[in-house]
Amino acid sequence: MLFPGSNGQTTSEKYYNPALTGVRFVAAALIYIFHFHPWSNHLGRFPKSALDELYIGVSIFFVLSGHLITKRYAQESLPSCRWYFSYLRNRLARVYPLAFVVSLVALIYTQQANLSTWLVYLSLTPAWFDSTIFSAAPHLWTLTEEECFYISSPFLTIALRRLPLLVVTGLLYIVGIALVLISHQLHLDPFLPTLQFMFTYSFFGRAFEFLCGAYLPLHGSKIAALQYRHLSLASLLGITAAVMLLVISKQGQGILAFHAIPGLVLHNTLLPLPTALFIYSLDLRKGFLYRMLSNRVAVTLGKISFASYLIHDGFFMQMARDLCNNGFVMTTILLLAFSALLHFIVEEPLRRCFTSDVTGKYRRRKLAPAGEPKRSL
Repeated sequence: MLFPGSNGQTTSEKYYNPALTGVRFVAAALIYIFHFHPWSNHLGRFPKSALDELYIGVSIFFVLSGHLITKRYAQESLPSCRWYFSYLRNRLARVYPLAFVVSLVALIYTQQANLSTWLVYLSLTPAWFDSTIFSAAPHLWTLTEEECFYISSPFLTIALRRLPLLVVTGLLYIVGIALVLISHQLHLDPFLPTLQFMFTYSFFGRAFEFLCGAYLPLHGSKIAALQYRHLSLASLLGITAAVMLLVISKQGQGILAFHAIPGLVLHNTLLPLPTALFIYSLDLRKGFLYRMLSNRVAVTLGKISFASYLIHDGFFMQMARDLCNNGFVMTTILLLAFSALLHFIVEEPLRRCFTSDVTGKYRRRKLAPAGEPKRSL
């Protein structure tokens, strides 16, 4: 079964793999370099084209989310509605408070006057609409996918236990296609206006990445080949090969691979497979790559990676580049320093505030026997 007991506590919250925190840093670093690599003008066409594919960091984040959420919660028992809302509160507390702050700053900085733009950004839903997805903070569209996965993950886990991976993926694709057709028929533009938009920016189109990450914690132990000693290295080579195929699929055109149909298919269906294997291999907790990604520096950078992702583009990044005269090294150092401040001063305190069991303490206080001294809040 999937859910924990009625008290809302989860034993698998204790699951922690430091190497996967290091992977978060790697994914954030790839996205940062994709957006800001000043040396690209000094490179040949093929290396520059390869740098343009470092947005695969987004795919790594999606696969990693699928793996972590499933690993932490899939072994619980006794379904409970109370647990679901407790789980949802804990998951959203990880992303929403700091994302709200950054979105608010972005909306003010870009002088957004449209009320609908404010609503979709403050609710983390810009990726549903073509008109808002890039209007205030272009990189925040990924949080819509994360939000959708958090909401649906317990139910997707149940489905993955009973149905093949491709069947669950196909069902989500059908839902996404149906929403595009409904939007077209009812003239709901800019809501999911085209199939390409849906497969590029919506949770339904990107579901295979999350599901690949979620599948192996459920079924990986039954697959003997996944106990291969050098699985980490082999899967890393697989990711490299997938990136090379993405570069080749562009056929020399100056575009991102997923902006064309062949690259989009490769990105959404091939790349998640070695990525999921690589993340799963790190749970074996052995080998050079595990030790490298679980060292103290990588883990610390991984902890602040969400903050650094949120501010690596837009107002914060522009301010850092102006202060450092567009110098890559100094801009990066300033970005990391500010990310650390946001993480420890804003993100963590707000997360603890959102997840504190104040109502539970109040309830226990009121129900305390008359002769028992009441504990203060």
